[in-house]
Amino acid sequence: MAALKRLHELKLLLSNRYVKAEIVRIADGKVVVSASSREIKDSLTSTSDMVAAQRVGEMLVTRAKEADIAAVHYFKPIGKPFHGKLACIVNHWRDQGLAYN
Repeated sequence: MAALKRLHELKLLLSNRYVKAEIVRIADGKVVVSASSREIKDSLTSTSDMVAAQRVGEMLVTRAKEADIAAVHYFKPIGKPFHGKLACIVNHWRDQGLAYN
């Protein structure tokens, strides 16, 4: 399999109040797709837990497919563990068959 070119980057904001995810085009820094737990706060018991992260991941995957985005890259900060809300969003991305490089 050929290496996928890194065209899009996943940016996450995981605060104590909300979960927000954006897919940004690396070339010009434009936000192509975004999803936030603020959009669905009425249907959630908490806007910052794992359930909220999973729902934001689902919305992001749906919107990415609509925007014809096939792969995304995440620049993980050094020392930041890959678990919790971050892992929930990324694993949902992978489960839906979209490339993560």
